[in-house]
Amino acid sequence: MAIGRSVRAFRRQQGLTVTDLAGVTGLSIGMLSKIVNGITSLSLTTLQILSHAFSTPVTSSFRGFEERREMQHVKAGEHFEIARRGTRAGHQHHLPGHIGSNSSGVVVEPYLVTLTEGSATFPTFQHDGIELLYMLEGEVEYCHGDQLFHLKPGDSLIFDTDAQHGPGVHVKLPAVSVRQLSVGVGRREHAILTRQMTHCAHSRRRTLLGGILKHASALAAICNPTVNSYKRANAPRTTSGAAWVPNTVTWTGNNRAHMVRVPGPGRLELRPPDGAANPYLLQAVSIAATLDGIRSAADPGPRSDIDMQTMGHTITDAPKLPLNLLDALRDDDKGNTLKSLIGHAFSDVHLKLKRQEWDSYTAHFSRWEHDNTIDI
Repeated sequence: MAIGRSVRAFRRQQGLTVTDLAGVTGLSIGMLSKIVNGITSLSLTTLQILSHAFSTPVTSSFRGFEERREMQHVKAGEHFEIARRGTRAGHQHHLPGHIGSNSSGVVVEPYLVTLTEGSATFPTFQHDGIELLYMLEGEVEYCHGDQLFHLKPGDSLIFDTDAQHGPGVHVKLPAVSVRQLSVGVGRREHAILTRQMTHCAHSRRRTLLGGILKHASALAAICNPTVNSYKRANAPRTTSGAAWVPNTVTWTGNNRAHMVRVPGPGRLELRPPDGAANPYLLQAVSIAATLDGIRSAADPGPRSDIDMQTMGHTITDAPKLPLNLLDALRDDDKGNTLKSLIGHAFSDVHLKLKRQEWDSYTAHFSRWEHDNTIDI
């Protein structure tokens, strides 16, 4: 029936009568009538004869009547806003349209992505498919595997999405990009499952960071184990512009003035430790803190991007790190959860030795005391 309709349509387009078509093809008028009305089946030879008469390929001439071809027209301002797994506030995803797949078995998902503020943790994805990213506005450093690409308006990036990928550093906001994901229908369910697993990994990374911040004060006794370590904690800004050790429990992106720096997906830098820290103890307590963070689903709180050297006084709701060794030891002694994870036997001995070190320091008559108090 569909082929019959196509024969009638082509005949009318070319201004042919049934008699004319019969003369051109050599088919009888009765046969053509049966074809048009869908009464008879056509052989390949008959299809080729008709195709030659209309000067059209066999497949392209008739396939359009057999299958319905989808399309979708979405006007400006009518895009669908969706929430993708793994993204946070400030990541706006709009879906211009979606029609599923055609006979090729490929699904294409176009997104208009707008980043209006830094996310709490940069989301990363890993799934099947090929993705094209085209920057319209702003600047970002985009991660793909272990590579980082600085994208500006007009730049594009096409990549295999089986590697971890996502926005790393937000250089200039707002950042607007068009992203088109292509994935085979047969692998669609696997891609969705992978995204769900990526979301779980993203949530776990947040709790890992939360554990570090939760135990920040107790960690100081290991990260900064000497009296002199705390001379850096409240020092003025250097003339070179280099940052001293942070003294507030905050975290950020690519900013070295905060306690924890997260410059990109899968990376975390703990800023307070100094050269006097024992590397084995430092790794042990850091792992213990992150494990407790995952177990207790610790929330790291909001990200901060201010310059702590000049604007740190504006943060009034974040805890302060210990400013001397005695305060650090007291906080360490209170951290029962952390002590149990690294072992009470070790913790008790470590605290005892460090308290003896502090007592020795305070018993020493320093040059400053000599110069400022000897005449009192």
